[in-house]
Amino acid sequence: MTTGNRRAFLGQLGMAAAIAASGLPISAIAQTGAIIVPSGPFRLQRELERGLKGGQAVRVIREWDGRFLEDRNGLKAIGEQVSCVVSAPAVLEPIAEIERNRQDAGPFPAQIDRQGRIIKAGRAGGGADAAAAVSAAISILEQTGRSPGELEDAKRYLNRLARSADTVFADPPPDLFFPRPGRATDRRALALPDALTGEVRVTLEATARADGLLDRFERRIVTRIGDDVRPSHEIWTLRLL
Repeated sequence: MTTGNRRAFLGQLGMAAAIAASGLPISAIAQTGAIIVPSGPFRLQRELERGLKGGQAVRVIREWDGRFLEDRNGLKAIGEQVSCVVSAPAVLEPIAEIERNRQDAGPFPAQIDRQGRIIKAGRAGGGADAAAAVSAAISILEQTGRSPGELEDAKRYLNRLARSADTVFADPPPDLFFPRPGRATDRRALALPDALTGEVRVTLEATARADGLLDRFERRIVTRIGDDVRPSHEIWTLRLL
């Protein structure tokens, strides 16, 4: 792939990331009524799964304990991570161990307006931390005696992880804590170089409690490039403590 084609390809992926993060044009989804803010603590869980070659996947489940505070601008959600569980193919165990030990602030602190939408929030992960983790993991992998094919697949995934640290799943959905219940799907073709065909399909689905608080919010992203199909998804859930 030439430099010009590579730039065009990355531009297409950037557009796909923007589609996934934007919340989609979900005009068919009805707004909920007035939100009711709980006074006690809650536990927020995020399950993130990224598809790999051959049907394998990396799965990360994090939990945060948090609470809502009222201020003059609306609401503020604060919280801290309380657990992290990571499962991954054996060849990616070094990066899995780094991820288990990494503290992630998640969407906290989050500033929320009086309609329940996030105005400003933290971002999952961090570019510098991700790059350092990838570098360390590659160094460890090179000393484990893995086959050249296994090392190449692992390096490809780890480098892709570093490049995508600030893209598709970095920003929480804008209506994460008080979602609009419903389902929406968007599909976009990718204009790829070297006669390849591809598309990105994004699906959002949300349910809320009677008081408007998050029950379940799922984002599914399926990227197809030629014959290579990579599904990824994240699921957010919240329960009162």
